[in-house]
Formats: sequence, C-alpha cells, structure tokens
Amino acid sequence: MLPDFSENQSSGAPNWTPTPDFAGVKRKNGGAAIIRVSYGIDHLDHCFARNRKAAQGHKYAFLGLYQYVMIGDIGAQARAFCRWVGELAPNEIPIADIEEGSGDQNGRAEKWFDIVDRKLGLSGQRIERRSWLYSGESRLTTQFARVCASGRPIWVAAYGSEEPTLDHILWQSTAGEKTPDGEPIGIHQIAWPGAGECDTNLYHGTLKELAAAAARDDLPYPRKEILKVVREGVAEGLRTELDGTGVTPAQGAEAAVHAQQALAELAQQISDLTEYVKQHLPDPPVMEHAGTR
Repeated sequence: MLPDFSENQSSGAPNWTPTPDFAGVKRKNGGAAIIRVSYGIDHLDHCFARNRKAAQGHKYAFLGLYQYVMIGDIGAQARAFCRWVGELAPNEIPIADIEEGSGDQNGRAEKWFDIVDRKLGLSGQRIERRSWLYSGESRLTTQFARVCASGRPIWVAAYGSEEPTLDHILWQSTAGEKTPDGEPIGIHQIAWPGAGECDTNLYHGTLKELAAAAARDDLPYPRKEILKVVREGVAEGLRTELDGTGVTPAQGAEAAVHAQQALAELAQQISDLTEYVKQHLPDPPVMEHAGTR
C-alpha cells in the first residue's frame, strides 16, 4: 500500500507546510509514495519540492511524480511539468493524471507522453518503463482504450469493493474521504503518519518489485561496475602494450594521444564496449471524481 500526497496534506496558506511524516510512512511500507508536481500549467504544488526532498532524503525505493492535467494546451502543460521536475532520479516515474475532457482522449495523453518521455530521457526505454497514466476506471475503458492497450503502465482509480479488471499497475482504492453518513469512500482506508487518511493505492507485489517496475537500469550490473570495467580494461591494455618498456601506463596514455596507431587494437576493444553500453544505456532523444486532483 502506498499513499499519494499533495498540498492538500499540508498546513495550508500561507506557509503550506507539508504534514506527511515521510520517515513514518517508510516505517509503514518500506519507502514508497506518489506526490503531486503541478496542477495544469500555472500551479506548481506548494509542497512538491519539500515532499520530494523528504522522500529522497529518506531514500525511498519508489516515488511517483504526477501532474493533474487540465483542459487546454496539453503540450504546454507537459513542458511545464518537465521544467518543474528537472532531472528524474532513478527511483522516480512521471505520471499524467487526466480526469477532464470529453470524447476520445488518447491523442491528448499520447502528446503528453511524447513530450515528457523525450524530455526526461524515457523514450529509449521499453513502454512499460515510460510515463504512467492515471484516471478513473470508466474513463480509462471508454476514453483511453488505445493507451491502455499499448502496454503503458496504468494507475486506476475505482472506489468500489472490487478491484478493476482492466490491466493496471496500481489501484487507487480509496479517496481517503467519507460520505455525509460517515461511511468511507472505497476500501483500504489507512491513517498515514502525519497525513491521516488520504488517497491510498494497492500494488500486488513487494516494494522491490514496484521499484523494479519503474527502474531504467537494465544492465546486468550497476553503472559503477561498467566504469570499473572500462578503467581496468584500459589500464590492462596499456600494461600489455608497454610491458618491458619501462614506461608507466600513465606515461603511455599521454603518449598514446600523439600515437593513435599504437593503440588501434585497444581502441577497437573500447569501441565494442561503447556499443554495448549504448545498447543498455540509450541516450534520451522525451468518479468520475478520481480524487487525486
């Protein structure tokens, strides 16, 4: 289970001090949450920067970053979202929250994804590792059929007692609210440390599996190991070239700048490794009240 937070979980104006206890949330679920970045093109969530800093400071394994998308220029909204997010951390995933608009919304969503995936370096990833879509169950099945069929991760809001049958990665099963009669809206009502009852979401799996679902590192070992392999490979190549000459690898490296012919074979080895790295680390080219608003 993981919560999603926005400025609605804060002290309100004028200071907008966030109320979620991110250390307490981590003790409860291991370190996973979703936070709002912005509302349309003009409204940066008052708590986004502080919520993000708190989650990263407590080394969360998973952090969703969403924008509530309004009627209007969706491209401008996507670009504003990218400016506010800046660079994605390895544990972060962008999410488009689209709850407004009539008729087919596939094109609007796909435009948001095209811009955000490209600008935030996700375009080279498999589609299940790119930005997510959030909306209510009815909208997803009637207005986003093409996106839902594409393999892109879906975060669905549905506050009944039964989980939606459409393919999804997260189920927002409660709005953290109650009816006028005091009955909870949805199931899985949880009092999150500091924030109390708010939107809560279900993931079928472990925290490690959720983090892996958003991870972009498909290498068989971490990036630091790639760098180590490169350094050691270069040093070993130089030692082989210079063995018995009395020249150190450092001196040989400096000389090689002016004598590329002497390192032609090693250069080919590095070229092969570079091609391998490119293949695994592609360069970036970019209700129904659903409650998350």
